[in-house]
Amino acid sequence: MDEIAASMPDLRALPLMDSLPPGHALHLITCGASWPHLRPGEFAVIDTCDRVPAVGELFVIEWSSGRREVVETYLLRRSPRSDGSIPWAVAPFNRPRSLAELAEWRAAGRQMVTSEGSFMPERLSEKLVGRVVRVFATAGDEARLRTV
Repeated sequence: MDEIAASMPDLRALPLMDSLPPGHALHLITCGASWPHLRPGEFAVIDTCDRVPAVGELFVIEWSSGRREVVETYLLRRSPRSDGSIPWAVAPFNRPRSLAELAEWRAAGRQMVTSEGSFMPERLSEKLVGRVVRVFATAGDEARLRTV
C-alpha cells in the first residue's frame, strides 16, 4: 500500500474541509481499511443527518460494542426478496474485489476483514452514524495530506 500511495499522492475522492458545519462530526481514521480515500491519522467529516444507505458510499457505523469504523455500504442482491425487501451489507472499502484479487491477497498474507450483513435498510440506518463527506484539514494540514 505504501508504494501505491507514494506513486499517487494526490489521489483523493473526498474534498478537504477546514471547518465543521452544524450536523457534522469527526471520526479519527486508525487503520488503512478505507485507503485511498481516508488514511490513518486523518479525520473523516461525517454528515450525521445522512444515514440512508447508498450503494458504494462510505459511512461510519457503530457496532453493538460501541466501536465505530468506516464501512462501504452495498446491496447483497439486486432484485427484491419475496417480501419485497432488498438486503444490505457493509465491508471495508479496501478489500479484494474479485476472486483473483482475493487469491493475491491470500498469497501475500494480507489482512482481510469480512463483510457484515444482511441488514434491512431500516436496521442499517439505525447503526449508521452518518455518511463520510470530506476529510478534515486545517490550512497547515493540506500540504501534509497531499504527500502522505
